[in-house]
Amino acid sequence: MNPQRLYKYLDFNEGSLKAISDATLKFTSPKDFNDPFDCLASYSDDFVNLSIKNQREHLYRASDNKKLSPANKLMAGVRAMRRAKSNIQDGGIFSPLRDSDIGVLSLSSNKDNLLMWSHYCRHHTGFVLEFEPEWYGPRSALETPEIRLNSLVALEVNYSSDRPVLQGKENASQKLDKLLLTKSIDWEYESEFRVIDNFRKAGIHPYKRKLLKGVYAGAKMGINELKTLKVK
Repeated sequence: MNPQRLYKYLDFNEGSLKAISDATLKFTSPKDFNDPFDCLASYSDDFVNLSIKNQREHLYRASDNKKLSPANKLMAGVRAMRRAKSNIQDGGIFSPLRDSDIGVLSLSSNKDNLLMWSHYCRHHTGFVLEFEPEWYGPRSALETPEIRLNSLVALEVNYSSDRPVLQGKENASQKLDKLLLTKSIDWEYESEFRVIDNFRKAGIHPYKRKLLKGVYAGAKMGINELKTLKVK
């Protein structure tokens, strides 16, 4: 689904106002998401087996370079297998994603959600920005930074009762999208779309000003704040 409009819920503060005056938006690192289980996965049997196989091959190459004795090579192999299994069980294989510099801009296809107005707009005292994204057909086109980012090409989040399950046959891009675009069913009310920035990383980044089509003030916004918003 490619909605004609996407929305950003914001608190009223200096940084948020720059989203209007400077045409910039904040891209957040996964480690700062408000759901601690966001971007954590489960693993299929074939993924586990492939991971252990790759770990074993890496170990053999490393031990050959170090010229370990057969006994030490065996012990190193046992320790490596234990670490691999532990990483898989703990979700550690892809936990670096949560600590990475990948930036994510969260948008919504719904501007009228009362819970989001209360949560993200400080009890209806903030505002919502309306954007008209530029959409491009093939998924591969999104790999071009200028297209995906400046044009605010967002990908739809999938909601599930289960964590995403990674398969051994999936490529790195497929795994990354599955991790970044799957959230708990409890968040379904947000109708979220995400712009994923693995080129400029997390931080404040510009967008095409022409994409901003409207600003909606919260029902409890103060008079002075409303005047400031109109000036922007």
